Amino acid sequence: MTATSLALPLVVRPIDGESAFSFISRLADANGIRVAALLHDVAGNARRRPDQFGQAQWERLANRANLSIQALYELVTPTSARGRTDLTTFLGSTLKWAHLVKQRIRVCPACLSERRMLRAVRRLQPWTACIEHSTQLVDACDCGRHIDHTTRGTDPFTCLCGKPFSEITTQPASELAIAGMQWLIQLIGPRLSATDPTRWFDKAGRLPEPFSPFAEDAPMTLFDAIVLTEVIGVSATTPASEDPARDPSRLWQEGSFRSRNDLRQCTAHVEATMAVLRRWPQGWHDTLEQVAGRNVDAGSKEPKHLFATQVGRIVLTPFKGLDGRPCQVLRAETDRWLQARGYNIRRKMPVYHSDTARAIYRTLNMSHVAKRLGITKHRDEALVRIYRQVVDEFDKAHDRPTEREDLAEAVFKEVSHRYARIDDYRYRPEDCMASVATAAYLSHPNGSDIADAWVHPELLTPVNHHRRTIFRRESDVFDRAQVEALRRRIEAAATLVSPDAIPDGFQPYAIAGRRVVEQDYTKTDLILDVLSGVVATVRTGPEPRLSDLHIDVVAARRRALDQRFERMVVQDKFFATSRCQEILDILWPGRVERITPEVNRTYVGRDGLRVEQRISRTQGREKPYNFYSIRDHMARLHRHEGPCGLPNLDAAISRLHG
Repeated sequence: MTATSLALPLVVRPIDGESAFSFISRLADANGIRVAALLHDVAGNARRRPDQFGQAQWERLANRANLSIQALYELVTPTSARGRTDLTTFLGSTLKWAHLVKQRIRVCPACLSERRMLRAVRRLQPWTACIEHSTQLVDACDCGRHIDHTTRGTDPFTCLCGKPFSEITTQPASELAIAGMQWLIQLIGPRLSATDPTRWFDKAGRLPEPFSPFAEDAPMTLFDAIVLTEVIGVSATTPASEDPARDPSRLWQEGSFRSRNDLRQCTAHVEATMAVLRRWPQGWHDTLEQVAGRNVDAGSKEPKHLFATQVGRIVLTPFKGLDGRPCQVLRAETDRWLQARGYNIRRKMPVYHSDTARAIYRTLNMSHVAKRLGITKHRDEALVRIYRQVVDEFDKAHDRPTEREDLAEAVFKEVSHRYARIDDYRYRPEDCMASVATAAYLSHPNGSDIADAWVHPELLTPVNHHRRTIFRRESDVFDRAQVEALRRRIEAAATLVSPDAIPDGFQPYAIAGRRVVEQDYTKTDLILDVLSGVVATVRTGPEPRLSDLHIDVVAARRRALDQRFERMVVQDKFFATSRCQEILDILWPGRVERITPEVNRTYVGRDGLRVEQRISRTQGREKPYNFYSIRDHMARLHRHEGPCGLPNLDAAISRLHG
């Protein structure tokens, strides 16, 4: 047993804005053990960065720290967000993993001399300076060693050479870099950035729309700000010698150009971005002048020829932000710059996943609707939301008009009607809850999930409007009273027990759910079984979320098996002999008969067992294989051995085979 296999004697609590690795380092230091030993005990050899921790590692760390798992939630960086593994939730914002510095650790020596803590916010790519001390951050010791998760001296805040991180030499930060940090603080807030609130911009220092986090119509988000920093920074700082030419006809196939996490490069990107935004739009025009015409051989007949380089490709099609911005902002200003030089901007028809939108694109796209309604605003978010709602509803309608003109008029009539009554369709936080907030309230408070699993006639029904979320996708909104009633149902469904009286075989929902949820037994199915009492659950406190429950894993597995095998019977699946044997052994474990190819051939002739012959072509030869109906096998044993004990499966067999 290692020295850290039980709860450590001295309790250390997370600090607001602290990184996970900083907490682990302080915990190890307070208890007199090495950081590497604590990491090995918590995560083994495979996962040495807290980014890579799963639920089991976080629970083990909470046990070692003698804290509840809830106390560590702000340290957790989920491995996925919104159902995508390239996204995560960081400091309350949805970001891409590429936006975070993973291997190296950035520190301010002056901050460490005042308080031994590493700030989580400094993992952001564009966070390159300390505004309290007006100095540049450092990610390497004076001896040349990088500051990372494994290179440590005897003290967790010293280098292997023995030099404390608080004594590393640093340089003053530029005024533009400090301005960039103040801009980011506005987007995160002083608590999560562990920054003095007086460091926020005053009104005179805020950037104008569309880059202000305080804009009324479409405030800037942290995701958008990082994307802006990357697009503008790469465009403004990449010299022509490092910008390879590209074939104009294949420009859109070249892929994006992303930067490294190098601290100096990130600092240059932030400074260039702030210089451009302060002089918007002229600053962006100067950047376009700098990038245009680098590929002399391509000429300048069209924009794709003028910007036929790797950096020119992202100038014409910038990366999308959280809601389609800053792609739209930069692209619109690029269009104006090109039009002023005589270029005729012709955009390709957007790729719609909606049949209705595709059918009426030439007749009634969003621009046409805005003109007919007299809207002069560049982008009316309310109109965009309503238009997409209406188009989505027409896609699902069976009686929609078949003629294109009639369909366009019907869509316009509905859009104009809703736009005139826009207050009836507005998102109201006092009455409704968005999908992410609903999932955090019902399932898990880390904000890394959406409430799709709760959408069911017996659970939650979305109200008649949507709220815009990541990458132009629509997110359901739920009635707050219905959500709160469902939270009370969770409490009523679980039996209250003391923490030391949890029955054997009951496991935390987060662990048990991963073991039983599958394609045929979804999270929604498990939730319904928990609330109906089919799967027994217990709780150790009042007002539990789903993640606070302990569930009967054996009962949940039986329900999952029931669902899976019922699907096989209903869909009339055919399997090879060995797979048939495995399934029948699970359902009727006490029987003696073994299924062999000879036995199967006997049942084909005697009991009418159906067989399919499939040809496998390998090495130029064709070889036949026999596959047998699992439904027929189950029906035969159901007659001779009796029911298998799975209610849904037994009912399906009786229904299909009388």
